[in-house]
This record gives sequence, C-alpha cells and structure tokens, in this order.
Amino acid sequence: MELTNLTKTEKPASPSPANIQGPAWDNSTEYASMAAPLFEGDLATVETNIGVLKQMTSDVRSTLEGIVASPADSTHFATTASKLQTIAKLEEDTWILLANLSTFVSCELGVDGSNQTAQKLTGRIQQMAASLSQSVTAVSLFLARAPEAVVEMYLNHESTRDRRFTVSLSRKYRDTLLNESEENLLSGLATHGHTSWGNLYNSISSQMKCRLKFEDGSEKTMGFAQASGLVKGDDEPTRKARAESDAQWAERFRREPLENVFSAWYQQPVFAALQETERDALVALRSQNNGAALGAMLQATSLAQQPDLRAALRAHDYPLHYVYGERDDKFGAIATELTAQRHVIPNAGHNAHRENPAAVAACLAQILRLRIKDIP
Repeated sequence: MELTNLTKTEKPASPSPANIQGPAWDNSTEYASMAAPLFEGDLATVETNIGVLKQMTSDVRSTLEGIVASPADSTHFATTASKLQTIAKLEEDTWILLANLSTFVSCELGVDGSNQTAQKLTGRIQQMAASLSQSVTAVSLFLARAPEAVVEMYLNHESTRDRRFTVSLSRKYRDTLLNESEENLLSGLATHGHTSWGNLYNSISSQMKCRLKFEDGSEKTMGFAQASGLVKGDDEPTRKARAESDAQWAERFRREPLENVFSAWYQQPVFAALQETERDALVALRSQNNGAALGAMLQATSLAQQPDLRAALRAHDYPLHYVYGERDDKFGAIATELTAQRHVIPNAGHNAHRENPAAVAACLAQILRLRIKDIP
C-alpha cells in the first residue's frame, strides 16, 4: 500500500460524489451481531466474572485489612498472595473480554449513531466497567498500602509481573487515596461523568446531515463530520506555527533539565486528560532520555514536516482503522474527517496505550480478527 504525498503545492482535487462513501466493514469474525448468542454469552460471562471477583475480594478483605493494620502479621501471606494473583488473572481476562464487546458496539454506533440497541448496550457496558472496577477496589487499596515485601511477593508471578508500574504508581500516591466506599463512588460516577460527553458527541456527529454542492454542479447529502473533512486542506499558517513551536521545544530539550521540560510538555492541551499522578509518572519516565536526541527527533518528525494525507485517506479503497482515546479531543476530532472504522479506547486520553493497555490490546486483536480471550 502506498499513499500519495500531498505537498504544499499539491492541493487535492475535489472528490467526485460517486467516490464518496461512508464507513463500511465486516466484524462478523468477532460477532455475527449484537443479538448473536456469542455476543450475549460474552456479556453474561463478564457479569458472572464480576460476581466471582466480588466474592473472591470479599473472602480476603478481612485478611488484607489485618495485614495493613498489623504488618508484622504478614509472615504467612503466601496463600493470600496466590489468591490475589488468581483475582488479577480473572480481572485481566474480564477487562479484555469487556473491551472486545465495547469495541464491537462502538463500531456499530460509528456506522449508525441512531442505533438504539447499540446505544443501550453502550450504557450497559459502561456500567459493567464501573462494576468491574468496584469489584477489586479492596485489592487495589491493599496493594497501595501493604508492606513492600508483601507486594513483591504478589508481583513475583507471571500473571501479575506486568502490573509493577501500576502498583508502584499507586503506592507513590497512596496518601491521596480514599476509603473503599468513596473510591467505589467515584468509579460509579465515572459512568455518568466524562464518558457521557463523549457519547453525546458521537451521537450528534454521526446523525447530523448536510448537503454539499461540488464543482461539477452535482450535489450529495452526507454526514456532517464527513463533509467537514472534505473541505479541509493543507493549512500553511498552521504548519508554520507548528514548526516554530516544535523548534522552541527542541531547543528546550537540548538545554534545560528534562524534568522541567517534560513538566511543561505534559501541560499541553492534548494531554489534558491525564491525572496528576499519571502526569508525574510520565515526567519521571521520560526524563531518563537524552535531551539532544529528543530535540533532533522532534524536529525531524514534526507534524510541520509531514504531508497532509487526509484527502488520500478519505479516498482509500482498503480497510482503514483509527484508534484513539475517548478523552483525546484533538485526535477524536481528526477521526471525524476520515471515512474510517473508529475504535475509541475507554478511560484513556492521548497516551491510550499506557492509560488503558488492555483495551488497546483487545482493540488491535479485534482489528486483526483475533479473539484475545482464546489465546493461551
């Protein structure tokens, strides 16, 4: 596959109405439909797993609370650690399955925002996500507050080893955590909080229609989001401003302490969805890089140097998938300009692969027509 480079002097020709089409794809390798037995079965499995996780957490809650209250009593933690590792594995499998379901439903809404079945399922899946988070709150709080040796015992297992970063971050900011009831309240409110605005935007943008008149005199009615993408071209002033901005950032990377530069970098609007703890963790991680190399990379790969491929992508005759975080306003807006299969990663912003890696993995598996839950 080769895309045409669109330089400053090569303006894309106005597309012919005959070549304009909305997104279309076949996800039947994942589920035949939202009414398919397999889809209903997976929904039921998620609900069952949530119930199991609640019970497993309840069974160890008093033990966990005792260890936090009296660290000296944690010498016989091995059995409890094994139980927590089992909980972690079931939780991960459930998140992956729920992400598969969520991605499938979001695809249906991407084609038809008025699909009432998909709208209802979106709300149901978001509620299930909140319940899944709540089912293991006690475990999460324990890992943030337990003795270091106990946590190391928990992490020293193949099913929990990749959780080290998340656990370390929660321990760093454990003084900011609330009690279990309060944390569960926040999880429940998230269903009706920021995600509702994303749902509203998707609903409006997928249903608004307008009529365009083309240079050849022909007319066509299409979705508002698709039409807005057709009228956008290469913006020279924006490109110049971006080049100047990236040059300034590159100079800062070369000359200033990286911790100071990244502290400012992650205050940019595109990273607005980051929580303070997430922002601090990224600053600490990225500050280990080489400043001169970062400056050179930024200027070499600046968006100001890249061709505008939106017109080429709108004229594609191959499957096009667009993955972005639901709180990434900038790249969410770009998604509306493309006739692509949109995949919205829940509970994530611009750094979706870090903020919700399980959902990203499930999304990529769905794109590649793999069923993650069946992979050993």
